[in-house]
Parts: sequence; C-alpha cells; structure tokens
Amino acid sequence: LHQHEVALVLCVGELAREGGVETTILSTLVLAGGGAPGVPSAMARTVGLTAALGVRLLLSERGRASLGGGVHIPTHPAVWGALLPLLEAEGVRFDESCSAAPLARPDPGAV
Repeated sequence: LHQHEVALVLCVGELAREGGVETTILSTLVLAGGGAPGVPSAMARTVGLTAALGVRLLLSERGRASLGGGVHIPTHPAVWGALLPLLEAEGVRFDESCSAAPLARPDPGAV
C-alpha cells in the first residue's frame, strides 16, 4: 500500500472573504495480485513496468506523435496520461478521493 495525502487551503475571491476552504486529496496506489512466488514484486511492477511501457510508448509512431517527439519528464501530462491506462490494464492503479470543508474566518478581535 502506498498513499499520499495532500491538504491545501484555498483563499481566493469569495473564498477568502469567508475564511477559505481546506481541501484534502488522498491518492492510494492499488496493486492487483502479486506477492506469490514467481510473481513480479511491487517494485518491479511499479518501476520496471512503468519504464517498459514508457519505452514502448516512445517506440510507437502513435506514442511519439502524442508526445510531440523527444523525451519528456514523467510529470508531463502527455506521458502520465498515456501510461496510466496501460498500467491499469496491468493491475496497477491509483484510487483518488477529494474532500473539502469551509474554514471559519478568524475573528480579528480574538487573541
């Protein structure tokens, strides 16, 4: 299990006048199967498989066209957007949830 939790406070426009909104994004890596003898490890599946699929993407004419040519960092939307469905087909996926809660505007007279 691999999980990231990111919390941020949005304070713009109307939200700032009301105190803002705290948003929490939770992303959990889910690996289907694995753990048995002879089955690739989680490291092999998340690192090795991702690298192999990236190479396959670069070697295909359609993949190169979708990236606009060249090599890109994996945070480029064209890269992860193309790889996530391929990873999911191999049993590697992320479940994401998002929650938001309004923050009370602080009382300026409070100490």
